Amino acid sequence: MSKLTTKLLFSIGAVVLILIRRIQPSLLPADAVTLGLLVVAVLPWISSFIDIAEFPGGWKFQFRELEATQKRQNREIESLKFLIKYFVTDRELEHLRKVASGVSSSYDYDDYQRGIFATELRRLRSFDLIQMQPDAYVADMPKKGDLRDYCKITERGEMYLKLRQEVDSQS
Repeated sequence: MSKLTTKLLFSIGAVVLILIRRIQPSLLPADAVTLGLLVVAVLPWISSFIDIAEFPGGWKFQFRELEATQKRQNREIESLKFLIKYFVTDRELEHLRKVASGVSSSYDYDDYQRGIFATELRRLRSFDLIQMQPDAYVADMPKKGDLRDYCKITERGEMYLKLRQEVDSQS
């Protein structure tokens, strides 16, 4: 339902109740009720002109500020989702998942691929998503082996994988 439709429905409903009050005063006997209904009828339209409406009894409506805050938060959420989704490359994500999986994850690369592989591992390590096993170094890793013999996932890496799974499931 659009904003205009909602505003119209509120206003029409309040005006109908005011008319019923005029025709049958016994149904809505108090003048305060008529005044309240008039405020309800006008309130959706004045939100375009005012920021805050305060009423007796502590009722307070903040219009523009709330809408602006919601829009800003939606933009921030979308930005964060984008950053989480593209923080690591697909190949880096694959390495990270292999290290986190708890099962053997063998690799086998030629000299060129090994250079790319080493760069990806160094990048994951620099983000503190993985760490090297004691006495293991990326430069010393052979062309083939088990990734888990050289790397382990960090707490931050596990947190990233959980966030990534949430973002991927919402896409």
